[in-house]
Amino acid sequence: MPFHILLVDDEEIVHQTIGDYLKDCGHQVEKATDGYQALEALEKRGYDVALVDVRMPGMDGLSLLSRAHGLHPEMTMVVITGHGDPDMEKKAREQGAVGFLIKPVGLRQLDDIMESLEDGNG
Repeated sequence: MPFHILLVDDEEIVHQTIGDYLKDCGHQVEKATDGYQALEALEKRGYDVALVDVRMPGMDGLSLLSRAHGLHPEMTMVVITGHGDPDMEKKAREQGAVGFLIKPVGLRQLDDIMESLEDGNG
């Protein structure tokens, strides 16, 4: 089942690798390069899934998670970060994230998350 995904990351390489991979898998992917751009997109429409980096200029990913959850509580949110630790993962899950992936994200990890969402376990 294809998902409508919002990929939020300030690194272009993430959009090229993860974004292109998800598109190749049949998903519709829109990108945002910071939290404010993501909020604009979320105010205009809903998404099935948001993949959100934590450390970005301006609004960080944890703040975005909280605000996004308020706008679209049904949306599945997954954190992708290069700076993960158990405390950050706990905070992300408290803000509504169902997944926590450490960069560089393995495509198998991404597949596992997407498969769990397709199975309704996300």
